Amino acid sequence: MKKLSANPSSAIGPALIGGSVGLALILWGCANPLASRVADGAAVLKSLANVAAFAGTVLYSWSLILSARWLWTDRLFHGLDKVYKWHHITGGTAFLLLTLHPLFLTVRAFGVDPSRAASLWVITDNWQVNFGAIALYSVALVLLITVFARLRHQAFVWIHSILGAVFFLGFLHAVLAHGNMAKFWPLEYYMVFVMLMAIYAFLYHSVFGLFLPDRYKYEVASVKQLGKDNVEIILMPKGRLMNFIPGQFAFVSFHGAPVAPEAHPFSMASGFREKQLRFVVKALGDHSSSLLALRPKTPALIEGPHGGFSYKNTTNRSQVWVAGGIGVTPFLAMARSLSPGYTIDFYYCVLSTADAHFESELQQLAQIYPNFHLHTFCQDTQGFIDAAFIQKDCGIEGRDFFLCGPPPMMKAMRGGLLKAGVPDKQIFFEDFSFR
Repeated sequence: MKKLSANPSSAIGPALIGGSVGLALILWGCANPLASRVADGAAVLKSLANVAAFAGTVLYSWSLILSARWLWTDRLFHGLDKVYKWHHITGGTAFLLLTLHPLFLTVRAFGVDPSRAASLWVITDNWQVNFGAIALYSVALVLLITVFARLRHQAFVWIHSILGAVFFLGFLHAVLAHGNMAKFWPLEYYMVFVMLMAIYAFLYHSVFGLFLPDRYKYEVASVKQLGKDNVEIILMPKGRLMNFIPGQFAFVSFHGAPVAPEAHPFSMASGFREKQLRFVVKALGDHSSSLLALRPKTPALIEGPHGGFSYKNTTNRSQVWVAGGIGVTPFLAMARSLSPGYTIDFYYCVLSTADAHFESELQQLAQIYPNFHLHTFCQDTQGFIDAAFIQKDCGIEGRDFFLCGPPPMMKAMRGGLLKAGVPDKQIFFEDFSFR
């Protein structure tokens, strides 16, 4: 799921990441006089290796912290989509920096003691170096596998979790190196704290993931196939209700059923005041296709809610919603939870009238809310919807736009709106690319 928002709180998370890296480098700079850092070529190479190591370690730590799906990170980055985006950014940048660390030391070794250069890349009797080398090689292997191998979701999750175990080797390498960390206690305490937070995040999410995260207990009430590709699942609570903002999503796992037990993210399609939870899923992968095998009373665990894609997260009450295909799901929750005082034009885009599974439901909601205007747009008779059509049909001046659907559709719609003069801060969009 991806959401683009101009909400200023979304800048706090990246600023915190940058600040934490900056603090590590400031503390490193305070450990020794600056002049000694650049005294000669060897000193400069060692300094570059240190900078790469400390910055890379902090970013690697953040990558693990952001993978834990803690709600505070969701709020800090204004949506789990941005959390995942920064998880990938910090992880990739960390790998690059941590690779530069031994490269700089290797170049330095050639100028000081060439016999030591090769020892930085092979397994020797020096285990503080070995831990770092093994960690680096393991990360490289995992990244190669995930990029080039076609893995099932379960295998991808398992392979990806290795990165957390590998981090522990890097932790041992850093603690046993007896370098700048050991010489300056504020730097040592800070780096150990950051790394322990990352290890805790890995244990919380990947090792004890079935026990530690707070989950809501539900059970399957009904499962229904909608058309050829969609599945509607109704869940009833077995305890406390999960409160959510209409438009959010949750991670759902089913247990004791012929469905893989790992959690998958689905948007709520029910109103936030309703007791039951309703999900509509497009049957694309193995997991979503197997959901039809669910039976009533099957236990379900709900983790969330996540996301900030909601009509309530903007002060502008004049809005245009555009849904493509299964992208209608978060809008169903919004329409069923609509507050008074909003003027909504909702474009429900489908391939044909046979695919408009929720048209009658939305028409009923339009009768309840006079300022909720439904426009069903069929591709087979009307072509592809674009910003020019919406501008002519209902107007775009002074309105906020919420978009959810296939990525090409969202990209084209956003580009058309920007070209038509709609400010970027008034365009919010969501797709299911990270699922």
